[in-house]
Amino acid sequence: MMMNSSTDSPQIMQDLDSKPQNQQLQPLCDTIISTQEFESIVWDETYTYPKRIKTKFQIKVTKGGIKYTTIDGSIHRIDDFTNIQENPQFWVNMEQIKYCQWQGEYQENIKKIGKWTMTWNGNLLKDVGGQYSDSGQKIGQWKEIIKNYQNSAQAYEIGSYSNNVKTGIWKVIYNDKEIGEGSYNEFGVKNGKWIQLNDTFWKYQSQVTLHGEYKNGTKVGQWDIYYQEVGNSIQIGGGVYDQQGDGLRNGQWIQLSENFHKWNQITYNGRYQCDKKVGKWDIYYGLEQMYINIINKILLNIRGGGQYDEQGCELKIGKWIELSENFRLNSQAIYEGEYCNGNKVGKWNIYFRFKGNKLIGGGSYDNEGLHKIGRWIELSDCYEQDRQVTYHGEYRNGKKVGRWDIYFDKINKQYLIGGGSYDEDGLYKIGMWVEWSEHDGHIIYNGEYRNGKKVGRWDIYFFNINKNYLIGGGLYDEEGLYKIGRWIEVSNGFEVDRQVTYNGEYRNGKKVGRWDIYFKFVENKQIGGGLYDEEGEIKVGRWIELSDNFHQGEQLIYEGFYKRSKKEGTWVQKNIQQIQPACLLNNRK
Repeated sequence: MMMNSSTDSPQIMQDLDSKPQNQQLQPLCDTIISTQEFESIVWDETYTYPKRIKTKFQIKVTKGGIKYTTIDGSIHRIDDFTNIQENPQFWVNMEQIKYCQWQGEYQENIKKIGKWTMTWNGNLLKDVGGQYSDSGQKIGQWKEIIKNYQNSAQAYEIGSYSNNVKTGIWKVIYNDKEIGEGSYNEFGVKNGKWIQLNDTFWKYQSQVTLHGEYKNGTKVGQWDIYYQEVGNSIQIGGGVYDQQGDGLRNGQWIQLSENFHKWNQITYNGRYQCDKKVGKWDIYYGLEQMYINIINKILLNIRGGGQYDEQGCELKIGKWIELSENFRLNSQAIYEGEYCNGNKVGKWNIYFRFKGNKLIGGGSYDNEGLHKIGRWIELSDCYEQDRQVTYHGEYRNGKKVGRWDIYFDKINKQYLIGGGSYDEDGLYKIGMWVEWSEHDGHIIYNGEYRNGKKVGRWDIYFFNINKNYLIGGGLYDEEGLYKIGRWIEVSNGFEVDRQVTYNGEYRNGKKVGRWDIYFKFVENKQIGGGLYDEEGEIKVGRWIELSDNFHQGEQLIYEGFYKRSKKEGTWVQKNIQQIQPACLLNNRK
């Protein structure tokens, strides 16, 4: 999780317990005390190879409460509280922001007392929660969600509290099975042998556990990394921490990539010295494929890596071969070039590996390694076998200048699908642009930039090599500050079998009044929606919403009520499945 903070702010924790307002809620004061920016990771499982989707959002602490907004200003949650000095805790996972609520009783609107439970998307999570004492301390047996809890990572921690401190044995449960455990001492510090989840634990695709020992809360000795797939637990990495309790890694290690999962089995193999990488580090990519009941380990002949300095400064030096951040089975992009004192210098080439290595992009860095310079061909963030989109243009002192074009490659042929211009100082987009949506691979936006801000009419098209289809759009004000008037917007992950649009009104950049949700397969039909209040962006009353993975093959909706953008009561799940023509079954991603 990435974070940037604009001011000093309250403590970041996993779950937010905000104060209820038993009296009628007053309008939330918009005086901002602090703003923090996060990047949340969720998994889109509708793709053939499930995809990590990054969503940036902001937490704004005001005098009246906490707002969770995406970067475009859309409010996803409001939590009210009366005393900001009480160090509120924040949700830092986008699904938790949308779906999680604690329920229980406050004493004098300040201290939690008695039994507290949790709901997820309006439904009670079985046995999750526990007891607070009359003094507001957690006591006795508790069941809590893991830090990374989401629809695709429904694991729990179970153990005891004594006066708000975790003590004794705590167990980790997933699919009603124990997959981890360890002990806390009387001070709430981890001690002894532990099996714990990797921070990115995710369903069957990334079930990674860490096995080792804690001494007074610090890792010591040998720690092993295990990966579980189809019931088999395989050791795939690990190494040694020093015995002094400093938490320093030493000697040979095999580590997993931050994005490690079934289709991205990347490991790093090299040496630590006082917790610093030194010498040669190799990068490996392997893949497990299942044939009936046989699991074969296949090394796909992809090996990268390079050299770190020997002084322990962790500076990359000499020639390196690196894998792209989103490297996976159908997106094998490789970067090759030179480092000098930790900076990229000279020519860097980008290759795409599919039935051999093909040079697809690259460019040059200056000799100091400070800036990109000259002509570059760069890959889109979501570049993959069926979505080969590249950007072509010029850098001057690390800034994009002049004309940049967007190309789509298909069957060894390039199609110009968009582009526009930057000013000569590299500060702004200017004039007319046709932009390709990074995360919604069939969406094109067409409109005007003025000093880097969108102005006037912007149209949204469904992209096809032969023809683009107008599916939405709306107006920005002439200063480029707000969306205004009627808009038709597309859902995240808009695809052939996932043609979901939102239809409603913006007032000064905020959604107001009635917004309807439409789904088009054979016909365009309204299937959901609800109301925003007249202040804007705050959901109220009855709503019908779609599941995160809604598509033609899985048409789940949820119906319930909002109060100030907070779900209330029970939400009912319904399946509105339509009969799907057989000729369209092959349009899945």
